[in-house]
Amino acid sequence: MEALNTSGPTVGAQHDKFVVSTDEDVGALRRGVAEVAARTLGTRAARAALAATELGTNLLRHGAGGYVLVRPLVAGLELLAVDSGPGMPPGARTLGMVPHASPSRGDPDGGDPDGGDPDGGDPDGGDPGRRPTKGLGVGLSAVRRAATVFDLYSTTRGGSAPAGTVVLARFLEGPPRPGWCRWGAVNVAIEEGGISGDGWAVSALPLLVSVLVVDGLGHGREAGLAAAAAVSAFGADPSANLEELVRRAHEAMRPTRGGVLAVCSVNPELGELRYGAIGNISGMLLNDRTSQRLLGRDGILGTSLVPPSPRVNSYPWSPGAVLVLASDGLRSSWDPLAYPGLLSHDPAVIAAVLQRDYGRPNDDATVLVVCDLRASNHLDVGAGNIPAIQGETGQAAGAGQTEPPLLSGPARTSA
Repeated sequence: MEALNTSGPTVGAQHDKFVVSTDEDVGALRRGVAEVAARTLGTRAARAALAATELGTNLLRHGAGGYVLVRPLVAGLELLAVDSGPGMPPGARTLGMVPHASPSRGDPDGGDPDGGDPDGGDPDGGDPGRRPTKGLGVGLSAVRRAATVFDLYSTTRGGSAPAGTVVLARFLEGPPRPGWCRWGAVNVAIEEGGISGDGWAVSALPLLVSVLVVDGLGHGREAGLAAAAAVSAFGADPSANLEELVRRAHEAMRPTRGGVLAVCSVNPELGELRYGAIGNISGMLLNDRTSQRLLGRDGILGTSLVPPSPRVNSYPWSPGAVLVLASDGLRSSWDPLAYPGLLSHDPAVIAAVLQRDYGRPNDDATVLVVCDLRASNHLDVGAGNIPAIQGETGQAAGAGQTEPPLLSGPARTSA
């Protein structure tokens, strides 16, 4: 067994949402990504800005508009391009995956469509602000080559799931390391550019993964402070039993307006998921193409002297299992099994699809997904889509983490 990962939990910053409906929005997206990437990526910042331009342009051309979610990592950046357009036919979905051993400037089959070469030449060789003149597959191919992690999921009209496309491009300073599970999340504020009142965190040890999702009461800065207090309490000792984690979160949230949360732990050796929730955080466990809703109890943390007692339940956890937690920013009817092949994709893509189709327009929304990789279903190409390649958001030890831990609360807790 590898050494325990004692460096602390991964605390997820919220995603900033850039709506793309005009050419000017593509420029604003590029500038916003360039600003964040300059702080987190160093020399790879230009590649991220170029990828953002390609993704925004594709949203205009092929998705009838949409939005890009941008999340800073400690040593990286995550982009999720999301639309509810007609979707990509199965043949077109593979265009972003075509390998090109020797891309050339202006190569219509594989080079950077803006004239630069993201694989070898000057990443600034083209003008990232100029809209490319080539097609969808070329743009996604450039994004795939520039990113450390690339994933794509698309459904077309007339199927069992709503039509649309989600594209993930994640840029990391170092290569990700393999492990038995991976996780990812989407946390989006009610208002573009606003502060989310939700928060999430994951702690990974070789034989224990602990997870928290919290929703501060209301919206905005004060709700964000409540969520940050719970995340901080979780980070102090994430391997504590769930009852103790709830008690600590309650005490930490008492100076704030309070909130609701769910905590859970996964022990792959015992094959057990333990789950406890106070309030309207919803959970689902998916095993062998079946799903089970996870049960919590009503209540609010941080608003009374005595904390409510969680109802901690135990569920069987098997190789290939998937855990999904969501704040009440999602309508209760969400169901990942309604999407063919979705569970074979990066957890952040799963979260973005659910947030797109079930998110409430009047609430912050958080979806967190943990996938067990010890079964082949996470390697399949479902419904002609492209599975994640080259790495994942976070992975449990003996895994280590591709995203270094943050020991502070959510990134945006002040105006």
